[in-house]
Amino acid sequence: QAAAAPLMMKYALSPDMPLSSRLTEEDQQLLAASLERADMSEQARASLNYMKPWVVLQAVGMAPLTEAGYDAEQGIDIQLVRLATEQGDTVHGFETLDEQIQFFAGIPDEEQLSALKDLLHVPEEETDRMIALAGSAFTDWAEGNTTGMKTLFTAWAEDEDSALSPLPYDRMVSQRNADWAEQIKDMLDGQGVHLIAVGGGHLVGPDSVFDQLETQ
Repeated sequence: QAAAAPLMMKYALSPDMPLSSRLTEEDQQLLAASLERADMSEQARASLNYMKPWVVLQAVGMAPLTEAGYDAEQGIDIQLVRLATEQGDTVHGFETLDEQIQFFAGIPDEEQLSALKDLLHVPEEETDRMIALAGSAFTDWAEGNTTGMKTLFTAWAEDEDSALSPLPYDRMVSQRNADWAEQIKDMLDGQGVHLIAVGGGHLVGPDSVFDQLETQ
């Protein structure tokens, strides 16, 4: 959090152009309903009004998952980092925090706003369908069945799921997979033993890390 604070000050704040001045009354009502689903405090909701659209886009995208019981703090990435630290292992990320923020902040401002509006207008029943599909895919993944995850990420890549498509698949998945594959190749060409952990969605569908490695 200490490392993220100055980056958020640089890339996330929009004090001179409140989000409410850029959204219609209907958009604002939809935003309020979405954030309420995430059980976000009134203070936190108010602070989002002075954030750039990409920050609010993330909050809206996470709201249904939070409501469904998912907790980012319980993610396997956090657990693995903790275990590695306890064992005295060196932890190296494929991306810096600055780079990760830039995946969103680097999108042109008007495209950020358009993506947010698109997501706000996704029907609630479609969002619920996507959450159910994701839940089933995650359960199958834990049991060694990758079909659900492939379906989920292929729909995103082919722009067939409006609950996902406001986020740029190429920027968020395929470009990163290609970069990671280059770094993994360098690790394989080197010495020592490495444990590599990436999100499951990067291992399935078009342009997966595996597919990118085959081109190296």
